[in-house]
Amino acid sequence: MTATIALTPANPKVGQVCTATLTISNSASAIVNVTVVDPKIYQTSGAPTTPGSTAVAIGPAPLGPNATVSVPASGSLKMTFPLVFSAGSNGTYSVGSDIRSDDGSQIAPTPATTTVADYKF
Repeated sequence: MTATIALTPANPKVGQVCTATLTISNSASAIVNVTVVDPKIYQTSGAPTTPGSTAVAIGPAPLGPNATVSVPASGSLKMTFPLVFSAGSNGTYSVGSDIRSDDGSQIAPTPATTTVADYKF
């Protein structure tokens, strides 16, 4: 398994919804069941930003408790989750995710980097 992550827009403004698209690819000849998708956001200078913090709201990945999603053999699966950066969150962030499968594998995409700025009026 491998994964990539992309952000739209790539450099959001404070208060603007940014969508993270996570693509999980499987080059094996059998399906892979993903059991955990845990979005992560880090300020380039500090500790992880947690869901519900004042800096950023992280929407959940579409995978509920005790649920799995399957990545087809030689295929891929796309998932999205929203992000909203709050006032005072100007700066540069790395956005990624921890991903685990039912066979015990754990992967993470190379984080996407974004710079958040205030709207200028």
